[in-house]
Amino acid sequence: MATSSHGRKTLGRPSSVMHPLPRHLLMVIQRNQLWYILRRIHHKTATYLKRQFLSFDRARLLC
Repeated sequence: MATSSHGRKTLGRPSSVMHPLPRHLLMVIQRNQLWYILRRIHHKTATYLKRQFLSFDRARLLC
């Protein structure tokens, strides 16, 4: 029982000790990507809505 827990500890430790920076960088990159994607989606929806609203306004003016 003690050996298995010790083995688990040694298995779990190297990854956290060896790569503390890459994981942080990965998290930051992922966050930036998410932010970029969200901004792109927001921009697309905003432009789309603006276009729809303008076309609707134009149609209303014509009528």
